[in-house]
Amino acid sequence: MGQNLPEISLVKSINHNDLRAVGTFRTLVTAIQTANLVRDLDGPGAYTVFAPTDRAFARIPAAELHALMADERRLSELLGIHVVPGRLWAADLRAAGGAGPATIGGRRLDVEVRDGELFVNGARVVQRDVEASNGVVHVLDGVIQ
Repeated sequence: MGQNLPEISLVKSINHNDLRAVGTFRTLVTAIQTANLVRDLDGPGAYTVFAPTDRAFARIPAAELHALMADERRLSELLGIHVVPGRLWAADLRAAGGAGPATIGGRRLDVEVRDGELFVNGARVVQRDVEASNGVVHVLDGVIQ
């Protein structure tokens, strides 16, 4: 989809080891480990994860990203808005319109379709409906703030 991402057709499960194996989510995996969310996402699920790529995290100014990664509470809150309980496919998100699902962090996501592309809180979904044994992954080109 224009970003030279490896085509991800299946992630074994939504856990840090399986996401790391993809090679595009190193920063996300480090964030999950730093925020002590490994056990949560390694569980049976089901979850929908909006997964920012390394390139998405690189768009955050370096000093800001460094400060974020050093603050476990802030990092946990940020990651909490990237995870929704249950399996939500792109069709479910499109059907929801602007009033998207509630995250495990307690925020409601804003879902928008523009020119046929799906956006979540302004971040473009560059790959959708990646099936995992314990949920679904939608790959984002930005970090949801």
